[in-house]
Amino acid sequence: MIKNAFAYVTRKSLKSLIIILVILSMATLSIISLSIKDATDRASKETFANITNSFSMEINRQVNPGTPRGGGNVKGEDIKKISQTNSIDSYVKRINSVADLVDHDIIETQDTLANQSPERAKNFKRTVMLTGVNDSAKETKFVSEAYKLVEGKHLENKDKNKILMHKDLAKKTISKLEIK
Repeated sequence: MIKNAFAYVTRKSLKSLIIILVILSMATLSIISLSIKDATDRASKETFANITNSFSMEINRQVNPGTPRGGGNVKGEDIKKISQTNSIDSYVKRINSVADLVDHDIIETQDTLANQSPERAKNFKRTVMLTGVNDSAKETKFVSEAYKLVEGKHLENKDKNKILMHKDLAKKTISKLEIK
């Protein structure tokens, strides 16, 4: 049987070459398609790992305007009860505030200057928005990559008296800050 196959290949070399090329191209295409499938599987796992289902809770200020600023929207004990639900893996406590910098100027960008009237520049020259969170790695602005942590590490729930600061503001004011 092997003698007959060898005789056929040697007598009809063009047909044999064509058959070998067809088989080789089919094998190559199969390997390529398997590698593409593997790459898309890995990409989809990575993508779905970064996507989280979430919900947000806050007071509706239209119907409850009596809540003072900084008074908190949801009580800590309520957050603790809700977070103990089996289907909740983690949570981010967030509070926003407005502050005036003393003896410091804010960093202006082209975007902030474009939307600023002279009156606003006068009244809010040193006003900044502050956001307090218990886990900055899960903060929406970092997850969506609107903000990027360039140095240091993210804030964690156990951290006390620590901040994340814009790099330009830190460079401008670092000599005036007490670093521990």
